[in-house]
Amino acid sequence: MEPETTKPYPKLYPIFNGLSRFIVLIVLFSNFSYKFRSFYWEAGKMVVLLIIIVGLLVLEQLRNKRSWPRVVGIVVIYAALCGLVGWDSVDQYKHNLILDNLGKDFNPRRRALGLPVIPAGWYIKNRDRHSTDWRGNDTTGHYWKMTMVDSTYTLDFEEDEYQLKAGGDIMIQARFSKGNKLDSISYSYEEGSNSRPITHQQADSIFAAEKIQKDY
Repeated sequence: MEPETTKPYPKLYPIFNGLSRFIVLIVLFSNFSYKFRSFYWEAGKMVVLLIIIVGLLVLEQLRNKRSWPRVVGIVVIYAALCGLVGWDSVDQYKHNLILDNLGKDFNPRRRALGLPVIPAGWYIKNRDRHSTDWRGNDTTGHYWKMTMVDSTYTLDFEEDEYQLKAGGDIMIQARFSKGNKLDSISYSYEEGSNSRPITHQQADSIFAAEKIQKDY
């Protein structure tokens, strides 16, 4: 019986494997917990993951003497997948920058147009590629705003909701044309499934009667 051949790098592989798992966990935790908005973060995490994949494959080849063409082929496949994921991440990062610019930084423009602003202390509750859902902590008054962009990531629509103390809601909707130019503002009173349009002056009167501070 032939003696078992000692595999090269007996200690390096488990060390690199354990370190790789730790780094991947840090990347995943940071990605989902802190929501970084950095181009360098999006590109860097793809590079780190690719280095880990290549390193593990190379060490596996050295330990088990797998064919280099097979290893290279797997590396190319993983590199292509990382590239696709990285491109999507960078693309989303650019879109998030546009949506961020339409957040609180856009408030001076809103004030000039007579639109409800995003108050200090509000946070992003939900976000997808074309909309941002802002929320406040108050149960009455202005507590919700949604901004939407079109396919070219130009501001298209905003909707604000005010909860009244006596029940019911007031909705303010703004529509925009190209260049973030305001097309129209509409006001409505909603109670349950019933909704009716109201004027700007009626909305002001309701807020005054309920002692709700308007922010437009």
